[in-house]
Amino acid sequence: MPQVNFSNIFNPGYLFDPAPAFSQNVSMVFNVLVVFLLLNILVYFLIKRAKFLAGVQKVIIRSWARINLILTLTGIVLIFFRSQGFRFLSMRVLLLAALLAIVINLSFWLVKLVRKKVVQNVQADSAESVSKYQDYLPKKRKK
Repeated sequence: MPQVNFSNIFNPGYLFDPAPAFSQNVSMVFNVLVVFLLLNILVYFLIKRAKFLAGVQKVIIRSWARINLILTLTGIVLIFFRSQGFRFLSMRVLLLAALLAIVINLSFWLVKLVRKKVVQNVQADSAESVSKYQDYLPKKRKK
């Protein structure tokens, strides 16, 4: 297993190197991106057949899957550019930005999903409380 060196991550010369060498760390990032791609395809097919999800949850998960697919394919293309030695398209900062965008997308997706679940639970509880006390509320008098 190759050792990842994070000491150069804040060095601008390291990040903006126009023609970095292809290393073992890039193959590890490629494996991570392929796992994200397979996860994205799996989620897409599970959502198509999901009967237990509400419409809003399906929309949130589909939007995450679309954005994640675009970002993952962008990362794979950047790794291809790096393996072919394209100058300026193989900079480390572009790959780092793609990976950070995937992580940010995943965190926003989780926050949206949790918030939507909490709102649905609160609405269900308020509907139960109204029906539970309906017997004790004053009735309309007939004239």
